[in-house]
Amino acid sequence: MWKSKRNNKTDSEVVDNRKKSPHSSKRGKKADFDLKGGASYVEKKPVKTKKRQSRMQVFANKFGWTDVEILSKNAHKVLPVLSENFLVKVEKTGADSSVVRVKSKHLSQVIAILNKLCYDYKIIKTIGAVPTFLRASSRLGVLTGVAVVTVAIVVCSTFITRVSIDGVHEPALMQRIETLLEENGVKRGGTAVDLDDVSHKLLALDGVAFASVVRNGGHVSVYVKEELPPAEIVELSSAEVVAKRRAVVTRVIVDGGTAVVDYGDVVEAGDTLIANYTEYGDEKIPVAAAGEVYGKVYRQKKLYFANTTLKKTYGDVKTVTKLSFFGRVPRTPACKFERYELAVSKSENGFFLPYTAYTYVFREIVSVEETEGLSHDEIKRRAYSQALSDIDTAVKVLNVYFEVEETDSGRFVTVTVETEEKIS
Repeated sequence: MWKSKRNNKTDSEVVDNRKKSPHSSKRGKKADFDLKGGASYVEKKPVKTKKRQSRMQVFANKFGWTDVEILSKNAHKVLPVLSENFLVKVEKTGADSSVVRVKSKHLSQVIAILNKLCYDYKIIKTIGAVPTFLRASSRLGVLTGVAVVTVAIVVCSTFITRVSIDGVHEPALMQRIETLLEENGVKRGGTAVDLDDVSHKLLALDGVAFASVVRNGGHVSVYVKEELPPAEIVELSSAEVVAKRRAVVTRVIVDGGTAVVDYGDVVEAGDTLIANYTEYGDEKIPVAAAGEVYGKVYRQKKLYFANTTLKKTYGDVKTVTKLSFFGRVPRTPACKFERYELAVSKSENGFFLPYTAYTYVFREIVSVEETEGLSHDEIKRRAYSQALSDIDTAVKVLNVYFEVEETDSGRFVTVTVETEEKIS
């Protein structure tokens, strides 16, 4: 029975030590129960997962030699066992260890024998033309990758990848700024540009009060501050407040100037209501005339209502259908009716020979004379409604006056609407 050099205990001693603490509870151990109710704990060995070698490493292991140092005073005793199956070269022999050289393709089998015989070992190095070349190639690949990435970073840093514009709210100004930036190379994929020159050109645009262009790597940040709108200067008007229509003055509200009309005055369109001056003693000081003037306005409308009316009815109906080929529109057929209404419809038909069917429907219009049985109140309401429809401003209706004149064929209605409204 082999003993481990690490703990110097046999397998039976390890089992006896485990039986000394049957009720211990430790993580990683599994409990087995016997018939007497006791429990023995067996240590669960961790499962080792082998690290998968790369294909290049597997290929390199088929060539070259590997130096293995056997850490034991009796290392020379295992050499005959290794020599029986493999070619072994002794490189160094010492008091506590020995260094042997074996082919790399037999390394796994040599390690298996050393583990079976409980020898500690250490792999020193792998030599040979092929392993050396592969190691140099891997290092060269890493250096090449680093060089390529460095060159890519340097080259990419010279190109513009993003352009942002801040501070602009007017769409027309934004469009002019974007056009100017593209014309000067400030766009995605552009190279190095003179940022100061671009800033001066932006500042020269109408509506721009401040412009700043800053580049951070591939990002170009453009900040523009718009000009403030010009101050509105209100000039005092020297015009007078005049009347817009004929009216009788009811109210005068003066905000500036002097009122030259009073309550009850009749004014015509164009007459002065508020003059553009103010009196100071005997002097008239010019000021802006402002204010509102209201008055009574009389609107008159005369309408005629006949005793009889013509009512439209429909008589006969005539339908004509015409076919059209190759998209041609046929001529409208003639109709014998003196007055009529025409309705035209079309439909697409046919598969092998497409054609369009046009349908013309003529409906005869017949006028029938009927007696109009409207009373005086009804014609007054109609006349008043039509008179109000002619007023397009906000008014206050004060009174309505009617005058009805009857004739043999009908009645004339004259309606007069009295309103109060703004006349200035």
